Amino acid sequence: MLLNTGTAAIYPNTGGASFAVGPRATQIVGGLLDVQDNLIDLAVATVDGVRVLRGTNSPAAGSFTQTLTLDAGDNVVGLNLGDVNCDGKLDIVTAAATAPGCSSTPDPGS
Repeated sequence: MLLNTGTAAIYPNTGGASFAVGPRATQIVGGLLDVQDNLIDLAVATVDGVRVLRGTNSPAAGSFTQTLTLDAGDNVVGLNLGDVNCDGKLDIVTAAATAPGCSSTPDPGS
């Protein structure tokens, strides 16, 4: 994956796909954020928050569409997924350079 360029590239075994992820992406994590469709979604840390891209498999497998921008502070430097509130769904956990501590966003897929 190419970070800090405003785009990211995925190179699966069958080829490659690229898509816009926002300004100066610093980290990308993937997981089942939308549990209803069973497709991998992406959370992308950027200088202006976190962008959530939902897996669509349209027009081709490995395709994503931006559906949500989370205000996680400026210059997100840490990003991870985990079931923080023990509800069985992945939450997005972030740390931003401009905000003390860290924050979580419960179940962005619902």
